[in-house]
Amino acid sequence: MTPERKVYLLSLIQFPQMTVNESAIVHALLLQFTDSFDDVQFNVRVGNSIELGPGYDEATQRQAALLSQKRIDIVGFSGNAVTIVEVKLRISLSALGQLLGYALLWQAENPTVEQINLVAIGHDELIDVAEILQAHGIAVYLYPNVALATLTYG
Repeated sequence: MTPERKVYLLSLIQFPQMTVNESAIVHALLLQFTDSFDDVQFNVRVGNSIELGPGYDEATQRQAALLSQKRIDIVGFSGNAVTIVEVKLRISLSALGQLLGYALLWQAENPTVEQINLVAIGHDELIDVAEILQAHGIAVYLYPNVALATLTYG
């Protein structure tokens, strides 16, 4: 990754399609692993999309296609390997299905990729989840010291 790209990424307060709290967790991940990647992309679409047909205008067709595809939070590139990252405030078992599905879709669309690494990151996790994900080859990184914003109600 170029030094300019690294500085740019680490200067961001909020990342595409992420909340402020999710962005804080991503920032912690980038501080730890930015040098491991040639580049990273956010909000990466994979999989099939709905085709509405000729009765809809082009903008509506594009929107339907985007909304129907699966969305990977982060893809890190390193040579001919990719790292697919799912971001959660509290990692639950849903991350397992998402990451396994994303890996299959990525491999189908990018058959020359040599290695797909799967990672779940979060502030914390539900009980037993890290062990289950790790048993399926998914790395889990928790960032409990990241200060999360709280919303006031009332």
